[in-house]
Amino acid sequence: MPEQERTLTESAQQASAGGWRSALKWGFGIALAHRMILGLWMAIVWVIVGMNMLNLPMDYNPHGAGGLPELKTPLGQLALGLWRRWDARHYLTLAQGGYSINDPGSTVFSPLAPLVIRLLDMALPGPVDIAGFVFGILAFGLALSLLCRFCEVYYQDVALGQQAVLLTAILPISFFLNAPMSDAIYLAMVLGMFYAGTQKHWGLAAVLGALAALARMQGLLLFAVAMLLILERQNSSMSWRRRAIDALGKGWTLILIPLGYLSFLAYRDSLGLPSLNDTYRIYSSNFMTNPIEGILINARWHFSHMPASLLNADFLAILTVSMFLVLQIGCSHHRRLALVAYAVGFSLLFICRINWEYGTNNIIATISFGRYSLSLFPLTILAADKLRNLSHWNRLLLISLLIFALLIYSAQHVLGIGPA
Repeated sequence: MPEQERTLTESAQQASAGGWRSALKWGFGIALAHRMILGLWMAIVWVIVGMNMLNLPMDYNPHGAGGLPELKTPLGQLALGLWRRWDARHYLTLAQGGYSINDPGSTVFSPLAPLVIRLLDMALPGPVDIAGFVFGILAFGLALSLLCRFCEVYYQDVALGQQAVLLTAILPISFFLNAPMSDAIYLAMVLGMFYAGTQKHWGLAAVLGALAALARMQGLLLFAVAMLLILERQNSSMSWRRRAIDALGKGWTLILIPLGYLSFLAYRDSLGLPSLNDTYRIYSSNFMTNPIEGILINARWHFSHMPASLLNADFLAILTVSMFLVLQIGCSHHRRLALVAYAVGFSLLFICRINWEYGTNNIIATISFGRYSLSLFPLTILAADKLRNLSHWNRLLLISLLIFALLIYSAQHVLGIGPA
């Protein structure tokens, strides 16, 4: 190798290593601070509101213990037990006891998060909640690090990555990203797939996409997104026919993504569990519809429940996502083929899942849209880009509103109400 070429290669490697060091510091530093600050805030809310004002017992769990071990000390309850909310208890139960025909409701949750928590639990002392605590920080830190690095290599903008990391951490329901659930690890695997794609490491992208499909079943659709990413990274001077043929040659490993999803279905079948559709319908009280009907159902429900809907996290998320989808399509800097397909496609997928009022046949709206939208990282990047271009006082006002909303929704989360 000529000396000049060797020098350029070494410089590129040093720049990459420096970029990773900075991204990891930002990602894991923010994730740890996020958990510590929110953990302290949630404990204060529980002591003041939950115990003293509502007279709730220390071990109160509004969504059921799910066979989890009792946390016997006040410190354990305050540090760990307050995160046993909504679906977190299912993930901890799966990590502790695995998939069981005796608990079919929990088996709709994909295996990657419970498996990692299980492995951590084998290495760490104490209850499974400690493993869930470590898992939350590690998964969120990895997701933020990859977000930072992705912005650096895809947009060639280090500052944008750092702004996107900070914004992700103060989103109103970002506490789900530090919970023992699949939200953060799914986001990390998706970002990892995109990052590998920017480096044209399609085999690695396929593996990470498959892991995303094992973190959440919606990851199955990443196969199409990854194929678009291959097309996007090709020479634009090539004909579309030539680009398609070349994409198939490079992207054949992406078949691992649907195989990841199918492997989970096969595993469930081997246990004699009911189909996913039946399990969702019977135990989770929801069903899938088409995007148009999903939009109409949500519109009817939320507008018929005004003004209460103005405080509903899912409704606010639907409005915000819709606005930023329009901005993304209209902004040439963010109108990238794969990113638009990912943001639009998954937004429509989320709106398609409709819930019944529990125990009835009354159709309500999409529950958890706000939580699902945490994975729409292209819109977070776009929002961070717009936010940094505002005046100082407008930026400070919006950041203050986001932090205020985060404190309110996380306080509701402790009490077992609010976003699910």
